[in-house]
Amino acid sequence: MIQEITCKTAIDYEYPPDGGSVPVVDAYDGCQLRCAYCFQWENQPWNKDLLVKTNLPEVLTRELETWEPTTTLFVGSRSDPYMPLEARYRLTRQILQVAHARGVPCYISTKSDAPAFFDDLPLFCEYRDKLTIGLGQANLRHLRTRPDPRSLPNLRTARRLAELGIPTQVFITPVLPGITDVPAMIGALPEDMPVRLDKLRLTAGSVGEKKLFRYLRRYYPELQARYRALVDTGTDPYYEQLRARYQAEPRVQFVFGLS
Repeated sequence: MIQEITCKTAIDYEYPPDGGSVPVVDAYDGCQLRCAYCFQWENQPWNKDLLVKTNLPEVLTRELETWEPTTTLFVGSRSDPYMPLEARYRLTRQILQVAHARGVPCYISTKSDAPAFFDDLPLFCEYRDKLTIGLGQANLRHLRTRPDPRSLPNLRTARRLAELGIPTQVFITPVLPGITDVPAMIGALPEDMPVRLDKLRLTAGSVGEKKLFRYLRRYYPELQARYRALVDTGTDPYYEQLRARYQAEPRVQFVFGLS
């Protein structure tokens, strides 16, 4: 169910596995993409309802009055900022407009290829070097329906953004053995585009594990044993092969190092 709410604060903080804190802005709480592997599933109330923070642009405007203008805001953590709901509310667009007006750099993280994203291309071009777009390639619908990994919609979008001169990075996170053909995906990108990789992180008995194995049973039953070994042993041979293959390639980075 979609619920419109008001918020008291706009900027929150996320604490990644490698330490530190990251300032994040989410106009929505909950996500329509519903990725089976998402770490947010471990937060039990998350995604029971889709919460829309209707006053967030106004609250963000006030908070940015005292914001250090060189500190980047990360747009999209508890939701995909360009999930289909954005077409109705346009809150992500307003976040970018507010931040741009104050000269605050932003980093957008999205796996979506919804029309609202492409509607904002003129805004991305206006923002230019103070905006970076991180395009996720682990969109399960894309991976399931496009047998040729080089034809994935978000790879095509990454190439288009590069042509427009918009700073872009590609995230293949998590790497899904037997599903994401990482070398083919990297080979389909401009040679100078940064690529970020991270392994699948699942805890035995967790909500995320149950959801992912439900997904595998439906779409990739032949991979269940492989993923069971990954969870039980904590090791991923495919990911380690990628680490060895790309260790000398500067544009390919493993997000959380050896963790």
